[in-house]
Order: sequence, then structure tokens, then C-alpha cells
Amino acid sequence: MAFHAGSRIRGSTLQREQVVGLSYSSAAAGTIIASTAPIYAALLGALLLRERITANQIVGLLLSLAGVIGITLADSDSSGGNSPLGTALMFMGAISYAMYTVLGKK
Repeated sequence: MAFHAGSRIRGSTLQREQVVGLSYSSAAAGTIIASTAPIYAALLGALLLRERITANQIVGLLLSLAGVIGITLADSDSSGGNSPLGTALMFMGAISYAMYTVLGKK
């Protein structure tokens, strides 16, 4: 029961951080930053749950991130803000998502 209450809090925090972060940042930056969440989830899983990160997982994570960056930058019109606050909030959202997914495994 404790996880369920915590997951709702983390989930709502994640949404708030992403929405507020996007109001200060560009959609392209937000997309790229949000796509780093699986990397944080893998690292947190290794630290908290002692999950092993394989070479195939590392390659997959990096290829996925490279693909998101390539598609986002190719289609980006650079509209939107570029505030450090927006960037920080988007990173907090990505880390919140990673914590939410890792703690959900417990």
C-alpha cells in the first residue's frame, strides 16, 4: 500500500515538472531530456535493485537516445524558451519517471 501512495505522488510530481518545464523550455529540448529517463531508470535499477546492465542494454539505450536526438533536431524549428529553469525541471521530470518505474518493481 505504501508504494501506491508514493507512486501517485511521484506520478503527479513528474507531470507537474514536465508541464512547468516545457513552459520555460523548447519542445525539442524537452523531448531530448525526457528521452534520457530510461538511462536514469537503468542506473537506478542497478543501484537500488542490483540489476545488471548488459552491453546490449547500453547499446540499445544509446541508439534510442541518438535516434530521438536526430529526429528531434531534424524537425526542430527552435521555437520556445531556453531557460536553465526549464531544463532543470525537465531533468527532474526524467529522474522522477525513472524513480517511479524502478520503485514500481519493488
